[in-house]
Amino acid sequence: MARSKIILIFLLFTVSLLYAQDFFIDFSNDEPRFIQRLVWEEDEYAMLYEVVIEVYDYFYRLYFKNSVNDPVIEVSLPPGQYRYNVTTYDFLGRQGETSEWKEFEVIPAYQPKIERYTPNAFHLDQRLERVLYIVGDNITEESEIYLRRGSQIKHPVEIEFSGNRSVRLHFDDDTLITGVYEIYILNTGGLEWIEEGFAVKYRKPLDFYFKVLYTPVITIYGEMNDIFGTKLFLSGLTFSLEAISSRRSTFNGGLDLTLRTSLLNPAFVFNTELSDIWKGFANIQDGFSFTDIDINIVLQKRFNKGLAAVTLRFGMGFTFLNGTGKYFTEDLTLHLNFGLTGILYLYDGVNLEAGLDFVHYYSENPFGFLKPRIGLVWQF
Repeated sequence: MARSKIILIFLLFTVSLLYAQDFFIDFSNDEPRFIQRLVWEEDEYAMLYEVVIEVYDYFYRLYFKNSVNDPVIEVSLPPGQYRYNVTTYDFLGRQGETSEWKEFEVIPAYQPKIERYTPNAFHLDQRLERVLYIVGDNITEESEIYLRRGSQIKHPVEIEFSGNRSVRLHFDDDTLITGVYEIYILNTGGLEWIEEGFAVKYRKPLDFYFKVLYTPVITIYGEMNDIFGTKLFLSGLTFSLEAISSRRSTFNGGLDLTLRTSLLNPAFVFNTELSDIWKGFANIQDGFSFTDIDINIVLQKRFNKGLAAVTLRFGMGFTFLNGTGKYFTEDLTLHLNFGLTGILYLYDGVNLEAGLDFVHYYSENPFGFLKPRIGLVWQF
């Protein structure tokens, strides 16, 4: 919605001890107009004041003459160079003193107008520069332009004008607050344009992260450590889906659902001696595989406008144990998770994640793993 669509004019004054001038806008009719008010010192013996206004057109010529009883007169003048003086008349109608000429100028004041703007909103969960591009009429370097919502005002940190038809407003992303704003333009002379409906908001309440991760296993205690020692084993892939609040906060909370399949087997032990490698393959039938299904609470701290983040997760899940050979039999058990990871933005929603998880498994003989993780994350 917009208001004030008329091109008007205003008065540029110089001030003296004898004279004072100001102006105001009359909105009583459909077409508002500028009214100039000329004021002078009152003469206690004067019953009448004769005001003469001349306009300059290569030379000064009479433009207006009128008599008033009070030391003030209101006129509405078109743009131009003017001068005026005041002559007093006493109780008997006798002419008194005539003041010196006082010069002033009426200059154009143009009505600003917005025809279109882009984008329609700033989405705080998008990694974009906060630039508002406006196209319209009478938008000049003298125009004052900002966003406002009630008493809240957001001034741009940089303004780029292009003629009097367009302007680019750059805003500080860190200071933007959600809400519906007006685009406000004020031109010299008090003419304004108010465009309602510009929003600062979020596209969606949650950010989703789909992860494909390589998660090797380090046994640190319990039955698994007794069997395999502290050597690193390949453990297949981990698939994870996280839903985390998209709103800006000290910490963003959410939930994580993870499916992780691991395979531990002597054939995959990282050995340096050729004989040990062949020994591992010789015992390939003796191994252990397990599948985890986790649900975790997630706390995420974001940095550098979401280009990096640190994520803390903790929760629990079920583990399907499947032993081969002489070590284990099939079983179902519970486990607890605790992890800390870092995310680095790469390109267009693709992120790199690396970190470390600790998992404690409840079984007949409890055991614990450390699980480094590294992989790709798709944010949507």
